[in-house]
Amino acid sequence: MRSKSSIRVTFSASHHIYKMKAKKTCSKNSVRRLSP
Repeated sequence: MRSKSSIRVTFSASHHIYKMKAKKTCSKNSVRRLSP
């Protein structure tokens, strides 16, 4: 049980990090697109 919960926590954490990274890249792309 404990190992399962820890795995879930790590998974959610990695997902959160992935989301943040995606957001950063998205903002970078939009800025690049706006500037010629």
